Amino acid sequence: MSAATSLIESLSGRGVEITRRGDRLRIVAPHGAVTPEIRQALAAQKPALLAVLPDTESESHHAATGSPGSDQSAPAEDETRERGKRLANETVPAMCQSCGPIWLSPEIAAAAPVVAGWPRVIGCPWCHVKNRRALPRPVVACIDCERFERDRVNPAGGMGRCPIDLAKRPLPFPHARRECRGFAPSSQKE
Repeated sequence: MSAATSLIESLSGRGVEITRRGDRLRIVAPHGAVTPEIRQALAAQKPALLAVLPDTESESHHAATGSPGSDQSAPAEDETRERGKRLANETVPAMCQSCGPIWLSPEIAAAAPVVAGWPRVIGCPWCHVKNRRALPRPVVACIDCERFERDRVNPAGGMGRCPIDLAKRPLPFPHARRECRGFAPSSQKE
């Protein structure tokens, strides 16, 4: 057994995971598990570790490009979502407990319970996306939202306010369609 393989196995026993991405090592470890001595050993063994570990960067490249022998499509899907783009098969507007209005594939939406006309899920493929503003949202109308507060002076006129809008400005066109991350479909449609 080589010194690099021995180091990988001993660190694995401590809960330290080492992977290779191109010419870099990626270390995932519990807090405090990587001591200065371990860092020094990793630096000394880096060329040998790079030679022993499979390159995850080239594997994810094959998955993204659909190269033969690759059955992994999740990295390409994750990258697409991180860029704020939905996949071609995500065509059904739905509600995620964490994300609000999102797009789902018809297969997932069909399995979800429908509440107020929207398929509802507890978690979705968008939940991991760090830039929440990048999520493509289905277009909705404020008038269909349970948070929409109708104008007290002329409720029949359709004017109102959104409590999410901190300035509390009136919405001149509550029937207009727009993207909103705080939309909550009203169970009482007009």
